[in-house]
Amino acid sequence: MESFVLFLLLLFYVFLRVAFGKVKDKTADDRVRYRPGLELVKQKQYDQAVAYFEKVIGKDDHCALAYAMRGKCRLAQGDPIEAIVDCNRATSFDHCLAEAYLDKGIALFRLKHVTEAYLEFDKAVWYGKDNAEAYRWRGILRMQLGMDEKARQDLEKAIRLGDEHASYYLLHKGGNRNLIEKK
Repeated sequence: MESFVLFLLLLFYVFLRVAFGKVKDKTADDRVRYRPGLELVKQKQYDQAVAYFEKVIGKDDHCALAYAMRGKCRLAQGDPIEAIVDCNRATSFDHCLAEAYLDKGIALFRLKHVTEAYLEFDKAVWYGKDNAEAYRWRGILRMQLGMDEKARQDLEKAIRLGDEHASYYLLHKGGNRNLIEKK
């Protein structure tokens, strides 16, 4: 009976820690720890960022953020295959890393693997609910697949989240006036 009560107390303690946000995930900590590398990516200094994150991976080969950022850099450098490899590695360590799903989706899209790209964009939207770029890319893909209404919804959501590129696609690239007229 005592062990059951202790188990319930432990369960209650864990619930409170999770409910009140005291449990931090490793990726959030890594964003603080590896800020210099993230700044290199933000400044589009991809060669330096790749070198930075390769050092991080050398020290911690389970760092999801390092693989995701190296994948983002490799995608920007025009190497979608290596980007996919890195993004797969990243999501194997943190399955909620929306950026990795988005970059993998973009790489697959560029390689014309439409079905796989669509699945990755869905994951990027699911795990990054406020990621305008994920909505834009999924909307672009849906537009190409003839899913006009869903494409319009995604692009409008991206616009509401502040993505100016989405409004360009909505207005100029739709190829179907119905996208604009169905507002």
